[in-house]
Parts: sequence; C-alpha cells; structure tokens
Amino acid sequence: LGRGEPIGDSARVMSRMLDGVMIRTFAHATLTEFAAHSKVPVINGLSDDLHPCQLLADMQTFHEHRGSIQGKTVAWIGDGNNMCNSYIEAALKFDFQLRVACPEGYEPKAEFVALAGD
Repeated sequence: LGRGEPIGDSARVMSRMLDGVMIRTFAHATLTEFAAHSKVPVINGLSDDLHPCQLLADMQTFHEHRGSIQGKTVAWIGDGNNMCNSYIEAALKFDFQLRVACPEGYEPKAEFVALAGD
C-alpha cells in the first residue's frame, strides 16, 4: 500500500471489489487512513501500535484452557510493543488485571498506559 497509488485511492477501488479487507502493515496511520476511505470493514491484521488478531487468539486459548479471563491477573514481561498495547486494551475490555514489566526505554506507548489508568 502507498507505493504507487495514494492509500485513499486504493481503499476506494478495493471497496468496490471486496466485502472486507484485512491489512498487515507497519504504520498504524496507514491502516487508519485506509479505513477512513474504505466503504467495507477493515480489520487490523497487525500494525506498529496494535496486534488485535493475535490478542484475540490468545484470549481464545486462555478461555479454552483456563475458562474466563475476567478477574484473573496476567503478566506481560518484555518489550512494550504492539502486543503489550493490545493486552492493555484487552484488560479493559475483558476485565482482567494486567501487570507489565518492560526494560527501561522499551515501555508501552504513553497513550496506551494512560488508557489503563492505575
């Protein structure tokens, strides 16, 4: 995307041919720009900010092996990357406690930490 045609043009053309689009891209801005011009649903397959499809697979796996995640405590240890950001959002949506431990300089983006509050 965006290597020849403007992203908005690509979104408008693809919207006429498809019922939905899944995009795996680095820049989250590319995804949001495409979605702004699309007439069909756009699924975030991966971006630098979020990885919601992987997160949903993780939630399903937890549910299959341990039952509901609601009220449980989950630890994230590692880089504050797109998966960490996705877990922060998921903790709010699925009502579980998330404990995050990241090396200094590799924390999750401030906007996602702000979502979590305490």
